[in-house]
Amino acid sequence: MLLYLSFAFVLGHEYLRLKYPVLYCEVAYRVFYVTVSSVSWIQLKTKQITSFLETNPYCILFHTQVEEFLRIINGDQTDDDTEDIPVYDFIKKGEVILSLKEEDEMEYETECDIIVNKQQNGIRVLYYDTNSLHSQPMFAQKSGVKFMITELQLADDIYEVKFQSDEYNYMIVNNKIGKEFLLYFVKEHDISDKKEDELDVIFNTNNFSLKIMDNDVNEKMVMPNEYLCIYEDKYEIVANNELLDNNKESKKMYNLRTRK
Repeated sequence: MLLYLSFAFVLGHEYLRLKYPVLYCEVAYRVFYVTVSSVSWIQLKTKQITSFLETNPYCILFHTQVEEFLRIINGDQTDDDTEDIPVYDFIKKGEVILSLKEEDEMEYETECDIIVNKQQNGIRVLYYDTNSLHSQPMFAQKSGVKFMITELQLADDIYEVKFQSDEYNYMIVNNKIGKEFLLYFVKEHDISDKKEDELDVIFNTNNFSLKIMDNDVNEKMVMPNEYLCIYEDKYEIVANNELLDNNKESKKMYNLRTRK
């Protein structure tokens, strides 16, 4: 059957091309143009809708609630529901020195370099000072920024890194990727085969850099004294003195109760 249809299509094509050459070419061109335009428009709208669903905080919340509802009706409940409670890891020299759950209502005084807030669906929110911790928005928002290349150079070695995977996502609006975070990231996710002491020396001597290439094929370097700031649909590289101009003492007290 397909053979007959193919044969009939070829005969019809040749007949129209020879009988009405000008009209046939004009119609074929218009059909081709409309088809290509329609496909391009559909691809563009699909990309816009997908980006909106992945980054809009209310869509993320709805998706999370639907997943939780399906988990319950499928009988996948567990006795320990603490896995759904956001966790705050206090990081010093790339290592976790204190871990708290959001339900904790105690005051802790500690000095650290960065706080990593681990939320559902692998979302990771980064904090560098008390003010940003206490002013956390209701919902973490995924960024639409995508990088074609992200390479971390440690001394003479270069490693490919991904800030978003099936297990975690650091590409969150207002996250700032800098020296403190990169040391934690390398140790936490076993990016390098270097020993921890060697990594500490590399970061203490600023013998590292982060190379990125965005979707517009712009290649840039993030140096040790700079931060890669992630926004909703763009990014920015700023010097650390432009970003962290707060008094160092303000980083010592982290009171989770005040966030209630």
